[in-house]
Amino acid sequence: MKNKSLKISILILFSILITKIFFHLKAIYNLPYYHLMDLTNHMSRIYFLAMYGFHGFVPNWYNGFILFDPYLPGFFYYALPFYMLTKNIIFTTIISIILIYILGFIFMYSLGKTQKLTILEITALYLFFFANPELIIGYLSLGRIPELFAWILFIPFLTLILYYKDH
Repeated sequence: MKNKSLKISILILFSILITKIFFHLKAIYNLPYYHLMDLTNHMSRIYFLAMYGFHGFVPNWYNGFILFDPYLPGFFYYALPFYMLTKNIIFTTIISIILIYILGFIFMYSLGKTQKLTILEITALYLFFFANPELIIGYLSLGRIPELFAWILFIPFLTLILYYKDH
């Protein structure tokens, strides 16, 4: 009974995750018409990082500002190689979001293996974390992808802490 309910919840959550990711990637692709998110600001920071460098002065945005003066640059350095390869900021954002979800599964898989979980339980853990409404609304709908990237980077550290807790 446990595996059957777990499989049903995995199927439901996976379908929610795929439809929501597809919807938001489609919205990113049609970005000038879908402006209800913070993602345009984050996408512009990737472009400005490529143009002006870390802590460079950006003169063509309002009265100018120092790039990454009040904001951490981790996600933007992650997305910069994709921008250098594609020279398209929309395609860079789409690739980086898809790879964040793939990295999330890889990191959850390593966390599950250190905790001796089955592949079904690891998949359920991944989907309970990444397909919940709070994460989808808070990160994908609002475009707060750098915060999602920070949670992705937390998972390997949690894996190391749980692995060395008993050793």
